[in-house]
Amino acid sequence: MHAYLRDCIGRLTEFWERNTSALAFAMNGSGGRGQDDPWSDGDVVLVVADDSYQSVCEEMRGLMQRHCGEIRLWLPEGETQRCVNYAFLFEKDGEQFLMDHAVFCESLMVETPAYEAGIIYFDRSGSLTCANRRFAGSKHDFTAPMLSNLIDTYLTYTYLNGKYYRRGDTAKMLYIQNTLQGLHMRLFQALYPDRPFSGWWCRDIDYLSDEHQSAILLYAAPPECGLIGKLVLSELNLFGAHARDACRRLSITYPEVAEAFVFRQLTDAGLCS
Repeated sequence: MHAYLRDCIGRLTEFWERNTSALAFAMNGSGGRGQDDPWSDGDVVLVVADDSYQSVCEEMRGLMQRHCGEIRLWLPEGETQRCVNYAFLFEKDGEQFLMDHAVFCESLMVETPAYEAGIIYFDRSGSLTCANRRFAGSKHDFTAPMLSNLIDTYLTYTYLNGKYYRRGDTAKMLYIQNTLQGLHMRLFQALYPDRPFSGWWCRDIDYLSDEHQSAILLYAAPPECGLIGKLVLSELNLFGAHARDACRRLSITYPEVAEAFVFRQLTDAGLCS
């Protein structure tokens, strides 16, 4: 992370610690996990008393400009009555920066089952620490029915590739690629039960082996129907191998008949030559 962004987070820590409305403050994201690099953005989270939330939000833009730099773009994301993330672009001495500053009401943080806080600078209420502890101790249990449903869903969507390939419908094949990639990532929750998957594949891919990462990146197909078609068989074979590993782990039977049915459709469409 750029040294100036760290300075900004340091100033914000000092400011919020003096502010009686602020109950907890932490750095999350790649910086909070110690995985940041020179191009990483700043990610922080603030927990405030419920009755202070509205007033804090009203002052946020001015506060961030004062502590960080000249704001060029201000984007409230996912805004509700109890939480919001402010993504803002700013400039200092000709350099450009991005920061995400989330604000949570204490009541919402108490109700949140788990939250990855990263580096906690202070926590007067203890709510952020508790949510972070629950996150660190959480496991993503993947049950046999969940796995069976996921495999069936993957095979069904792969079957559709045959139809869309015949039509030459690149847009729908890209949609299928995106769906299959998400399903394949979810499958790895069954093979990596102790990894803290977040549901965002761009981050979760870092928890996978090099071999499994390559399988996921295979879905990033070029936007052309014929080129996508050349990848479908490889994708299905890799998914089938990984799904069989997961089935053995959970003591269930892989649906060989259903897979053969899908292969037949792909062969008829000219995808398995």
